Amino acid sequence: MSLSWNDLQDLQRLETSERHLRAIQRLLRCDYLNHAEWASAARDVAAMVADALNAPLALLALYRQPANSWTACLSSGIWLADDEISAHASRSALELVRCRREPLLNTAEMPLEISSDSIVRHRVRSILAVPFYGLRSTPRPGEERPFAGCLYAHRDGDDAPFTDADVALVLDITEIAQRTLNALRALEQTEQDLAEVRQEVAELRRVTAGEYSLGNLTSRDRWFDDAVLAPLRRAARADRVNVLITGPTGAGKTHLARAYHYACPRREGPFVVLDCAQVTSSETLAAELFGYAPHSGFANAPARGRAGAARCAHGGTLFIDEVGALPAPLQQRLLQLIQTGCFCALGDSTPIEVDMQILAATNEDLPARIAAGTFREDLYWRLSEIVVRMPSLSSRPADIEPLATGFAAAACARFNRRPAVRLDASAIRRLTLVNWSVAGNLRGLMHTINRSVLLAPPESSALSAEDLHFEEVIPRPEPPAAPSLVVEPQRPRVQGRRPRRTLPDLQAIVAAIRACGSGTDAAQKLGISRDCLIWQLRKSQLTIAGVLRQEE
Repeated sequence: MSLSWNDLQDLQRLETSERHLRAIQRLLRCDYLNHAEWASAARDVAAMVADALNAPLALLALYRQPANSWTACLSSGIWLADDEISAHASRSALELVRCRREPLLNTAEMPLEISSDSIVRHRVRSILAVPFYGLRSTPRPGEERPFAGCLYAHRDGDDAPFTDADVALVLDITEIAQRTLNALRALEQTEQDLAEVRQEVAELRRVTAGEYSLGNLTSRDRWFDDAVLAPLRRAARADRVNVLITGPTGAGKTHLARAYHYACPRREGPFVVLDCAQVTSSETLAAELFGYAPHSGFANAPARGRAGAARCAHGGTLFIDEVGALPAPLQQRLLQLIQTGCFCALGDSTPIEVDMQILAATNEDLPARIAAGTFREDLYWRLSEIVVRMPSLSSRPADIEPLATGFAAAACARFNRRPAVRLDASAIRRLTLVNWSVAGNLRGLMHTINRSVLLAPPESSALSAEDLHFEEVIPRPEPPAAPSLVVEPQRPRVQGRRPRRTLPDLQAIVAAIRACGSGTDAAQKLGISRDCLIWQLRKSQLTIAGVLRQEE
């Protein structure tokens, strides 16, 4: 049975349609987001175009805007640099698509608009190139998408030229593929940025761990080392221990808590601080601790929700500073968090499970608060698996010299002090005599050293006792006493007090005015002010001008 010419054309169109359909189905079945291999996806897209068009060559060409250059991935998976593209395809065609931002096609009725050495060398008969667009970093209404490259294919020799159906197919492939490729490129860049951030965080944790390490917190005071540091070193071997640190303000409780975190197995996890003394509202403090659920409806709560300190501390340590200031309702919720390891964000009843250890610090007498009924006893026992009592700095004078020396070195680095200054023997001796229990303890010592280094003369290389700047309370001057309205003529003169001066009488004032011809000169001659002279005249209902007229 012989087929007519129309039947042969219909059969050819059917085969083309089936080939196009297989290409689209194959593209839709691909799931590159599982492994985020952008290069593999680019190779597969070029291979799909070559297979769907039955073309000897297809490639995905990418344009680099800053460098004004091209790179291309062949359907075989080989990547080409800018100067290598002409050996396989027409670079002139890529530039024409970039300039026009529209598909390039030639058919039997539309010959090639370009001519180049590569077209002649490869005996290119038909070219099809479709623009490929990227993502906008900051989308704006009406803004064009950035040009990213194009899908390119050509036929050579005696092969039939591409048709409009081929253009429609490649346009469909491009529309589908560019979404996947753009998502993969963004995901790949995000993963690269995330890896860099993780590396920076690991380096910062390494440096911070060295700064806050319990091993670096040595003490010349035997009692402090045995009663504070040694128990923490032993407790740091466990995975999770709740530690309560008590002591006066400025004694270094937060510094000790950080040191313990970086010494325990949770050192790779976060160290999250919740300062109860900085938040006065119970609702705000609850939001800081437990966070907001999405669309919680609370005032000032973001619609997407916000994670609280408890969720941020998952896998690490939650440090609750000034835990004695925790309101009674939150004491119950904190107790439940410690007991169950679960909490609910504000505006939600779904429990969230977290794994963390809790360190707490306070400068209050919690047993006295328990006796007064303002702090829960069961919460105290949950927090105080280990209790560490930080003494005031004055009770450990042997540690003042190494602490002050370390603070001076840190202050020189912070304030870019060149040359660095040191503390001489007189400065160390003066610092050991200060009652730091009423002068800020460890924080007060650090501020004193920082202030002294900052205000030291530029040429100074050592700080003496006279160069130390302590924070002193400047007394307010007392208001002056109100002047007395009662004249005491018999009051005895006090040694050194200026004697009371007698004002000139009216006759002397009139004579001086007539002699000098003006009130100003007359007042200067009499040793009084001009206002006083006028006041004396007014008591007798006289004026300077009247006195001068009488003389005439």
